[in-house]
Amino acid sequence: VGGGAQFGGESEAQKSPHGPDELHYFNRPDDPGSVTLKTAESTQVLMKEYLMPVTAYHIGTRLNFYSLAQSPEFARCPRALNRDSIILSLEPRKKGQVAQSASDKYMAVFKYGSVVFFNVKVEQRLKLLQVCEQFTDSPVAKPQIEDFAVLVRPDLKSWSELQPDSVVLKRMDTNSIRVISSVLGQSVALDMYASKVESSLEVFSNLNREMERTGTFTIKKGHLFRLV
Repeated sequence: VGGGAQFGGESEAQKSPHGPDELHYFNRPDDPGSVTLKTAESTQVLMKEYLMPVTAYHIGTRLNFYSLAQSPEFARCPRALNRDSIILSLEPRKKGQVAQSASDKYMAVFKYGSVVFFNVKVEQRLKLLQVCEQFTDSPVAKPQIEDFAVLVRPDLKSWSELQPDSVVLKRMDTNSIRVISSVLGQSVALDMYASKVESSLEVFSNLNREMERTGTFTIKKGHLFRLV
């Protein structure tokens, strides 16, 4: 996982007022654990590694992500629009602020009903899911949930390392979010359909046993057609 795509609406770091040979160190206000090395030519953030929890939900079979992104709750959020999804940054950046921080929060919404959160606490996730449910035509009674984790390690030699239930990245950017959210979004949606299939098989197994015992069906035709 790698690449350098950025969210629309982000601004470049301002140039340093110091001379070309003068170095200026300062802590970012939103991330005390990071230090920025700033010169007249470049700005580089030297960060410690940090863990970013990821949680995926499947809340319905179809979700209008474009209309959702225009709602008041998300209208000012920087976004990356894709063919079947949209990625929203839940922490709008100020002018001159460099991307990537342990406090960054993201939400990816897919048209097939999956919502993937990066670094968002459960209370905020539940509130945002209530908003998302307003834009789905067929909400599910009990959303399917899948947890994952991203460890950002700036000194990683390769771009990424896959581990059980987690991945280690050299940096977190839009491409990384797009790939991870797409995989988790599809995975949690497939889990939902697999759960429905298992439930249907259980119903048919009970019907078969009832048929063997009594010789008749006890299920109503309407319910049977819905199962089929």
